[in-house]
Amino acid sequence: MFMKMTASRGAHIRVRRSFGYWHHGIYIDDNRVIQFGGRICDKLRATVEVVSLDGFSRSADVEVVVHSAGRQLFGPVGPPGIPEEIVHRAEWLLLNHPAGRYNLIGWNCETAATFCVNGFRESSQVRRIFAALWLLALPLVAALLAAKKPSRWLLIPIWSLFSLLLPSLWAYKYFSARIWRDLEDRWEEDHPALQI
Repeated sequence: MFMKMTASRGAHIRVRRSFGYWHHGIYIDDNRVIQFGGRICDKLRATVEVVSLDGFSRSADVEVVVHSAGRQLFGPVGPPGIPEEIVHRAEWLLLNHPAGRYNLIGWNCETAATFCVNGFRESSQVRRIFAALWLLALPLVAALLAAKKPSRWLLIPIWSLFSLLLPSLWAYKYFSARIWRDLEDRWEEDHPALQI
C-alpha cells in the first residue's frame, strides 16, 4: 500500500523514474533523504548518500511506502521499526555501505530502504520480476510435458526463459549473500548486542 507524500522522520519513500522503475529512499528530516543510487548510467559508482527531497524527487510525485505486518509476495514485507531505529540504520548505511556493490537484482535502492525499515533483505520489484518469469515458465513447461513430440517452437521459448531465469537467480543469491555477509560483519562490530 502506498500514499502520497506526507512523510515524517524515518518514512520509506519512493518516486517513479522515467524508465518505469521506482527509486526508494528514507526521509530523515528537514527535506533530507538518504538514498542509494545515482544516475541510471552510473550505477557502478552508486553509493548511499544524503540528498535534498527535491534532488530525490526530481519534480515527480513522492509516495510513502506503507509496510504491513504480513509477509507479502509483491509488496513491502514486515512491519516497520520505530522511526529512530529506521533513521539509525539509514545513517549507519551511509557510513558503512559496501562501495561499488550496486546490483540491480541483489542490492538496489529498494533493498537498502527496506533493510533500513525492518531489516528485510529483498526488493519487492525484484520479487515481482522473478514471479512473472516463473509464471511465464509454468505454462510452457506444462505444454512441453503434455506434448508427445514437442516442436522446436515450444522448446525455444522454454530454453530462452530458463537461460534468463536460472543465471539470474544464481547471481541474485551469490551477490546478495556476499553483500549481506559484509554488512552483517560491519553491523556486528558496531552493534555487538544487536542483530540485523
